[in-house]
Amino acid sequence: MVLIPTRGLCIQVEDQAKLLGKDLSFKIAPVFGGDAMGGQIYRIQQGVELIVGTPGRLIDSLTKHNVELDDTMIFVLDEVDCMLQKGFWDRVLQIFRALLQPQILMYSATISPDVEKMTSSMVKDIVHVSVG
Repeated sequence: MVLIPTRGLCIQVEDQAKLLGKDLSFKIAPVFGGDAMGGQIYRIQQGVELIVGTPGRLIDSLTKHNVELDDTMIFVLDEVDCMLQKGFWDRVLQIFRALLQPQILMYSATISPDVEKMTSSMVKDIVHVSVG
């Protein structure tokens, strides 16, 4: 699962995932506002390898439609600094608690002390990788 702060970024990640998985039987469920929720829920219930979504729509999927994420093995937080700045952290934690101990990958252009503090509440053995 990839959690992203905005609909626009979700669309970009979905497009790239489709491109990377074009020769595989790789099913993706985009889950973000602005599209009909029924179709998004249906895709998830049919079985997918990847969910790409925004915090608000994923919370709605979990609470209003009983979507289960028990099989989620990897939880990716893209633009984690942006999610913290936009006030999504409580939603991120709610989604995290619905998962069964996934590997967590967090990506950000900047890692402020606030981001480090928040992420340490989710992850124990943190490994930082810097590029550039």
